[in-house]
Amino acid sequence: IIFGVAGIGMLFSSMRDIIIYFNTYRRIIMMNKIKKLDNHFIICGYGRMGAVIAAELNEQNIPFIIVEKNAEKVEQIRELGMYRVHGDATLDDILLSASVDNARGIAVALNTDQDNLFVTMTIRSLNAEAFLLSRCANNQNKSKLIRSGANKVINPYIAGGHRMVEMLLRPGIT
Repeated sequence: IIFGVAGIGMLFSSMRDIIIYFNTYRRIIMMNKIKKLDNHFIICGYGRMGAVIAAELNEQNIPFIIVEKNAEKVEQIRELGMYRVHGDATLDDILLSASVDNARGIAVALNTDQDNLFVTMTIRSLNAEAFLLSRCANNQNKSKLIRSGANKVINPYIAGGHRMVEMLLRPGIT
């Protein structure tokens, strides 16, 4: 009985190691593919807005990478088969691992305006050529985001309100 229990324990330990090595191997392969990407897009944050952007780019078969620090969201992204970098977008190393220096365009859609401002400044210092789109919740921060390097700033509440007015006034056209 003792040898049987010990054998089963060793079997489960070996299976756990195999799963860990498999996940590490899969992550290494994905990171190698990300390093080879050029002229791609990056989405910082996979919240409501980031998920919509990712779905649109995925539907059009345009290469992109999502940078997300929430492990549950990263697992959702993995299940959808999208490239992802698990980490905080405010860190230079995470942005560089997403090949920010080779990106054509970057959408910064984090939860707070402060994070969006910090990431916008960081990205602009790492890639001066990319088109940089940033999200702001407070319209007073729009000018700060533009001064920090964003080409365009979107306030989802104002943009959504404009879109709703268009639909109300011209329901046949929209």
